[in-house]
Amino acid sequence: MKSFPNTLRAISIINPYALFIGIGEKPYEYRSWNTSFRGLCLLHVSGSRDCEFEFEELLESGDITQAEIKGMRKSIIGFAEMTGTVWDEKFQQWGHRMEKPALFLAPIPCPGALNYWTPYPNKPEQTKAFQQAWNSIEAGEYNEANSENYLAVFEEWALEPLTALKYLPDQTENSEPTQKRILITPPPVA
Repeated sequence: MKSFPNTLRAISIINPYALFIGIGEKPYEYRSWNTSFRGLCLLHVSGSRDCEFEFEELLESGDITQAEIKGMRKSIIGFAEMTGTVWDEKFQQWGHRMEKPALFLAPIPCPGALNYWTPYPNKPEQTKAFQQAWNSIEAGEYNEANSENYLAVFEEWALEPLTALKYLPDQTENSEPTQKRILITPPPVA
């Protein structure tokens, strides 16, 4: 298998939100910053347990176990294509749109980093994890999000109030708008 492309990035996300992106239930990752990055993005679960209470319903139904939750921490669990960002005026955050999500058959242990990141030269375990993830992508060793469910989630999110912006936050009223209308859905309420 060939080496992973130098354009491949990862983003570290608190669980269960990384998992929700990977299964197609969360089409946007919300951040306070914008990015010019577009492309294939590995979904990395951070080590934080702050939001794992969100797994309660899945634990009660037997859809996930504590061991599976623990196994995802500090691991690459899947990938998505980051296709663009939109500004959410209400929440004052950027929505990073994640499309075509998929989960690997097993988590790939890996320490994380900030922003969209590539392996650090002093962390060979990150390079090894990126290569393992790329090999899994090339070999088709992943489960894609159910396309019908995924489309339904986008429709469901589109039912939320839409925000139309005339200017992006870094533009002035004298600037030529880069987009006349941006459809935005709010981040999920914890």
